[in-house]
Amino acid sequence: MIEILEKTTDKILAVKASGILTHEDYEHFLPLLDATINTESHIGLYIDITAFEGMTPHAMLDDFLTSLKYYWNFTYVVVVGDEKWMQLATEFTDWITPSDLEYFDEKDAGKAWKYLHDACNNKLN
Repeated sequence: MIEILEKTTDKILAVKASGILTHEDYEHFLPLLDATINTESHIGLYIDITAFEGMTPHAMLDDFLTSLKYYWNFTYVVVVGDEKWMQLATEFTDWITPSDLEYFDEKDAGKAWKYLHDACNNKLN
């Protein structure tokens, strides 16, 4: 499931990915994402993946296509996780994306939010 968190603001989209993501999860989430992002806007993304367990192949394709569509929209991205592979995947992705991408361990979720909130409020119009 992909859930939009209450801490979402006009400059930050906060989501939690949990369980095994499916195509149906993306069918539900993408209209919400489309409504949140104006294709001209630049926003921050806070994503909590502490309860994430994986993705179906179709969901992987959906995720890839979503990443291409919004490649330039997410200026700052914070990933909150609890596994070493999550940190390594975030660090790798940081090399191939124009976003300022940072990983925070679950115990530092408050620091992650503050980092993203400060970055977005200081640098995004």
